[in-house]
Amino acid sequence: MKGQKVIVSGASGLLGRAVFKQFQTQQSEVKGLAHSRAGGDLVKLDLHDEQAVEDLITSFAPSVFVHCAAERRPDVAEADPEGTRRLNVKVPETLAKLSKSNGFTLVYISTDYVFDGHAPEGGYEPDAKTNPLQLYGETKLAGEHAIIQNADADRSYILRVPVLYGEAEENKESAINILLDPAQAQKPAKMDNYATRYPTYIGDVAKVIYAITLGGQHGKIPQIVHFSSQTLYTKYKIATLFAELSGNSGQHLIAQSDAPGPEETPRPRDCHLSNAALKKAGVDCATVDFEKWWKLYLTEKATRQ
Repeated sequence: MKGQKVIVSGASGLLGRAVFKQFQTQQSEVKGLAHSRAGGDLVKLDLHDEQAVEDLITSFAPSVFVHCAAERRPDVAEADPEGTRRLNVKVPETLAKLSKSNGFTLVYISTDYVFDGHAPEGGYEPDAKTNPLQLYGETKLAGEHAIIQNADADRSYILRVPVLYGEAEENKESAINILLDPAQAQKPAKMDNYATRYPTYIGDVAKVIYAITLGGQHGKIPQIVHFSSQTLYTKYKIATLFAELSGNSGQHLIAQSDAPGPEETPRPRDCHLSNAALKKAGVDCATVDFEKWWKLYLTEKATRQ
């Protein structure tokens, strides 16, 4: 829908950049927010400054606010629990209240890590029992509760997604992109071959967010929905693929097929998300082919270097 005003938080991040671009492509008036990496077209804003956030929303009067900013790294969350709770729980609570008082649609990006990793056949549905295994998942689930308790149900969406990949400024922006480093280093590296993941392209997520907010051509969207690629990988399989695409055998990669030890931050084994609820509402849940995308991306990247 043209002419709508949209705010995207975390617009300097991997997903935020894709969401910002998607709404711009649809000729919406988009304001991107960032903090540590603000620059260019992005507005520098500390989301912890509630008055500054309220002032921006009041002056810009968005119809949609897509909240991509979060602490997404489980190990960092464990090291800074208070900071993680402030960003992953308190900020969504503030935005939910502002959504209700200012009448804009709020999209909160959540995670498959709200589940414990025992996905049923076909994947978790949105109403499945949650049971996060670590602080990161706990705070994202608490952020969901903040949305449900403080925003209008018909003007807020909780979109759970799995691990994401895409055009990164630095490989460390994504738990998938960063696997390029050990894959291309050709030094012995142990890679997890125990937990399964469903890596999903940021551009596909951005299209779904647009569809459920301003796209308009769909049925009733539930407040909580899932979107995920349906192709299963392990980190070892991904790293091996990256090695092959980079022109080496990948023999330096060592598969670790045992469950992580108690000294590691716990991660769920299989958090497969079902797209059924979105499909039922008529939303296109198509995803790009993971291997084809990476082959093209790495080829283009090599050409530019």
